[in-house]
Order: sequence, then C-alpha cells, then structure tokens
Amino acid sequence: LKLGGILLDSVAVRYKGNSTFYIAETNGIDKVPYNIDINKYVPGQKVMGYKKIKLASALFDPTFVKEMTGYAIYRNYLPSPQANLMRLNVEGNYLGLYVNTESIDASFLKKHFGEKDGTLFKCDPSAQYGSGAPFLRSNLAYLGPDTSLYKGRYQLKSDALSGWLELLELIDILNNDPARIDSILNVDRVLWYFALNQVLLNTDSYNTLVMHNYYLYRTEDGLFQIIPWDLSETFAGVMLDWLNDPDLIYQMDPYLGLSQSGFPLVASLLSNPIWNKQYTAHLRTIYNEQIADTTVVHDFAASAQSLAYSAAQTDPWNYFSMSQFTNNLYHWFPWFSVKIAGIMKTINERKSFLSTFPELLKSPPVILDVYQSDTIAFETDSIYISTEVTNATQVDLMLSKSIHKSR
Repeated sequence: LKLGGILLDSVAVRYKGNSTFYIAETNGIDKVPYNIDINKYVPGQKVMGYKKIKLASALFDPTFVKEMTGYAIYRNYLPSPQANLMRLNVEGNYLGLYVNTESIDASFLKKHFGEKDGTLFKCDPSAQYGSGAPFLRSNLAYLGPDTSLYKGRYQLKSDALSGWLELLELIDILNNDPARIDSILNVDRVLWYFALNQVLLNTDSYNTLVMHNYYLYRTEDGLFQIIPWDLSETFAGVMLDWLNDPDLIYQMDPYLGLSQSGFPLVASLLSNPIWNKQYTAHLRTIYNEQIADTTVVHDFAASAQSLAYSAAQTDPWNYFSMSQFTNNLYHWFPWFSVKIAGIMKTINERKSFLSTFPELLKSPPVILDVYQSDTIAFETDSIYISTEVTNATQVDLMLSKSIHKSR
C-alpha cells in the first residue's frame, strides 16, 4: 500500500459494504468498497496514528460529500469518526474517488473514552443486502432471555462473549424497567444523537426510517455510549423513494417514535418529561448552530467539493455527470426509481419546517453568568459552579467524564 508517498508493506485488504458492494458486484462495477487493515500482519504499523482505512464508494452520492459533511457536524456534539476523501489507484489504474471513514476500533475508543477494553457492538443486522434473508431491525426490542435471539441483529466486536449478556441487560432494562435506563446508558449522548439525526435528516438511522447504523460501547463506568456510523444518507440521501412526496421527508416529525411502536429507545427516553426537554433543547441548539445560518453547511460542502472536483471528474466509475455533482449540492433530482436529495434543498426545507415547529417555538430557559472555581477545595474535594437561570422551575448540573474531542 502506498499512501501519500508512504510505502506500507503487508497490509490486509478485503471488500466491505452492504448494498453498495452488492449492487456494484452484480452489475460488473469494479469500484467496490474496501477495508484496509494496516497492522494486521505488521504489529504497530500505522498511518498518521490510524490502523485501518475504510473506503466507501459513494455509489449513490453525486456530491461525494454528504457523509463527510455529516460527520463534520456530528463531531461537534458527540464522539464520531473523522472522514475525508481519497483517490484510489489499484495496480497503477485509477479506480475512483472514495470516502474514507475512521474505523470504530480500539484507537477510536481510546481517543474518545480514554479506554478500549469494554464491550463493543455494531448495531447493524448481519445479513447482507441481496442475500434474500429477512430484514431485521437493530431497534433494541426485547425478544426474550435467550441471547441467540439477538445475534442476527447486532454484531459483537469485542472479544469476550459475555458481551451478549451485557447487551441483553441493556435491552431488558430499556424495555422492562425503563426508569433505570440511565444506570446503564449515557442518555444525554443518545439524545444528542437523536437530535442530529432529525435536524440533518439522516434517514438511515435509529430514529428516522431504518433502525441501524450505530455502535454501542460500554465504558468502565458501566454506561453504554452511542456512536454514530454510516452517514451516507444524511441530508435525506437517496431515501426519498420511501415516500412519494419529498415534503413528507422534509416535514418528518422530530419526535418520530415517541407514539409509534417499534422504537423502544425513543419511546423510553422521550416519554420522560426531563429527557424530553433535554432533547428539545438539543434540537434547538443544533438548529441554531448548524442550519439557522445555512452557510455553515453550504460552505463546508462546497469547499470539499472544490477540492474533489478533479478526482470526481476523472472517476471512471462515477454514475453521475459533473453537472449533477454540482447541482446536487442544491437540488434533488429523480434517478431511476428513486429521488436523490440535494444537500441545501434538504437544509432549507428542514429549516423552514423546524422554524415553525411548536416545541421549538417555546421560550427556553436562559443561563447567565456561569462561574466555575479555578481550584479544587481540597477539604471537600469539590469544584464550585454558580449560575443564574431564568424561565425554569428546575436546574440540573450535568457532568461528562469523557475526553471526547470534537475535531
């Protein structure tokens, strides 16, 4: 493997992906997704601190930047992978422009949580697209006390098989004793994840149209942490074919799952009045910081496209024209039996809808003059925080012990 002038010997290469691999393989398209393991055969071998390169083909994204833009926003609010674009040459031939996404592995866990030995699950059905296997949801529904009932819906990525019992404990509490869910789940992180999925219309996520594409990692404090994955359908992606009227996507209820069956994680968390208010506050924060001024998303995506233009133009397996590459930043268009959403069209429509949504129109509490003591009071091992809060009847102080880095 030669990467940026660096030659690496004895790396492991395999195919990856689900629908993008199946569709490419069955249609004779050489540009398939790859998983490159840099240190599998040479222990300690890394590139810029990373052990793996995960290359997605961006098969259904004319812009090439939807996933990369989505991760850039998610990283501001919870641990999320880095992502960039790469040109891939195989045996001297240019195969095309790929999206490289940071692997959810020991290095990622150590960076964000300061540890790496806890239980890790990829919450995605193991059956491959096109296999004919029944469609399963990774929705954390309780199926019974037998751990084998869950093995088609979740993939254990850590070593100890006892991880299945830990996942079952989480699912059991969530469904059968939800008042205790905050004893085993970092609830606030899930609420941020939910809010991001809804504001940015990540339609291939737990609380939108398809309940999968996330990881769960249990940290030493006993809490499961949620980690987003596969943001290729952010900004509505190609999922507009699910609903004939695009406006139904743009006007998706941000509380979807609260009153519908089949969303136990949404129902358990958002039925709690305090957590419901926290979620609403997160919706408002992301709305104000990311889409109220639409240039935030536009400038990042347009800049990334500018850097990628030449690589996309010469990509021998690019399904789309360069006119579609440019225009899909702004507009959706029909493509065979689907509609491919435009980034800015989605953002503008979502902004218009959320700006009139009743819950977000309510006057929020105002936090003023936050003060934190500079030193620890050693006699009590305490740090003092004071603030003034108006338009509220209750104030809770929340503390995160994560070493999460937003960028």
